[in-house]
Amino acid sequence: MSAGTRQGGWSSATADVPPGAGPRPDSERARAAAAVLAGGPAVAGVARDGAAAVLLGEGPAVAGAVRDGAAAMLLGGGPAVAGVARDGAAAVQLGGGPAVTGVVRDGAAAMLLGEGPAVAGAVRDGAAAMLLGEGPAVAGAVRDGAAAMLLGEGPAVAGVARDGAAALLLEGSAAAGAVPDGAEVVLPGASSGSVAGRVAVATGGRPSTGGTRRGGLRVVVVGGGISGLLTAIRCVLDGHRVVLLERGPVPHPGATSFDQHRALRALVVGDTPATRQAAELHRRWRELDALLCDHLPGAGLYRRVGVLQAMPPGQVPAAVATASAAGVPIRIVHPSAYPLVGFPRGSGAVLEPHAGTLLADRMLHAAARWLRHHPDAELRPGREAVGIDSDRARVRLADGTTVTGDVVLVAAGPWTGALVDRPVALHRQTMVYLRPPAALAHAWAATPTVGGIGADGRAWLLPSVAGTLLKVSTDAVRRQVTTLSGPDDDAGWAARVLAAGVVSDVDGYDVVRVKHCHYATADDGDTGFVRVGPAVWARPASGGDGFRTAPLAADAMVAELAGQATAVV
Repeated sequence: MSAGTRQGGWSSATADVPPGAGPRPDSERARAAAAVLAGGPAVAGVARDGAAAVLLGEGPAVAGAVRDGAAAMLLGGGPAVAGVARDGAAAVQLGGGPAVTGVVRDGAAAMLLGEGPAVAGAVRDGAAAMLLGEGPAVAGAVRDGAAAMLLGEGPAVAGVARDGAAALLLEGSAAAGAVPDGAEVVLPGASSGSVAGRVAVATGGRPSTGGTRRGGLRVVVVGGGISGLLTAIRCVLDGHRVVLLERGPVPHPGATSFDQHRALRALVVGDTPATRQAAELHRRWRELDALLCDHLPGAGLYRRVGVLQAMPPGQVPAAVATASAAGVPIRIVHPSAYPLVGFPRGSGAVLEPHAGTLLADRMLHAAARWLRHHPDAELRPGREAVGIDSDRARVRLADGTTVTGDVVLVAAGPWTGALVDRPVALHRQTMVYLRPPAALAHAWAATPTVGGIGADGRAWLLPSVAGTLLKVSTDAVRRQVTTLSGPDDDAGWAARVLAAGVVSDVDGYDVVRVKHCHYATADDGDTGFVRVGPAVWARPASGGDGFRTAPLAADAMVAELAGQATAVV
């Protein structure tokens, strides 16, 4: 039996806040406040002498002012951060890069550590604001021990004031802090009815999804690729405790899902149900993007650059009809609008403007960071699974030890077949990564993902967005193999890709890398988790679309576990 899909989500909590509220300047000593402003995720913290830290309006606009006129600001819709403090110390982030470093008076430091879009600031008297861990966590401390912190990996803001009082802003996706469902927390000096002093915690009608619910299952996940990581996140958000085993680092650069980017489109010409389901994936990935990226513009892992599909002109009406029936916006375009792309002679094309590109390797890193800092998740890199006891949910490791849970989920990509007895066919595809000429870099950055191209219409490309390379390949170099390792003619397969006519004047491009991608398929076409024992599920055949469909597979698996958790409890 396969785990079918269900409507789920990645959001863990939301906050219900009265509209029209705003921060109250306050110069009283040692006063900290948290407020939610009208229209969106807003946090205000007021410290000594009227200094204020404010997240304003609808978007992630942050202004933080400390004593003596020092200021740190994230203004408007773009990820531009400027922090200027006393004595000439400055921290500036302008434009697209999410990095801030600032130094303020008395030797206190503001640092961005690790890879994520996090801001850290420090104020006087030794109070510190720190980036905790590797991900987008912000902590801000004001005088006399009052503190405002963003804990964990998701967009959950927690403000902790004196005497242990806590306030949570749970707008978006992730919860921080151990607060009972629906509880109100009051900051010192604020009435329980004021927006500045109260934030209610809601769970959106689901069981507590911040990972604090007890009675869930102990889930052992084998594999730290996209299927394993996303399924682990969904399990944690549903209240289970997760141990994730990976033979290498987490994420593993050798994983088949570890790549610069993957396409995310909805349109399946002639198949309205499949198009609707694929459109649902857009929403899933946006939710996941928000969960892992803290709602910071410019730091997104899903770039909606559009997806262009070339096809014979006679298929264009069918494409329009399918998209219309599924509620997916598309536009008919002429291939001449994209002169850098090699289209089949006489082809037509449709553009899906709301589709785009997933920044795959960054998504894997972000998912691993989220799990690494969640109390109900444990990552164990360097633990190679060599056997599965499906009756007792036990995993045998290469070092001779075992790991046992209530259930085991095997998500080791094409390596899954070595652990569970499910017949699959292994496939290998060669991809070539190109660096465009400098004069064309801007044009390629504005080009959508394109499929159905090349002289025979079997090729595709992903553009060089967000600092990635241009990736090209063709179904003509996809072949069935019997092993995941062994010698291969890299130069020969790469030459076939380059000769496919994917890019106009390809001789002017630098070949930076050649990579082989592996995936498995099953005769029945099933790409979700399947039950292989009383307490073991596996995703042995994710197909060539395994990355794109991983959120649906994770949702479906968690739906199956819900009934099992009830039985255990």
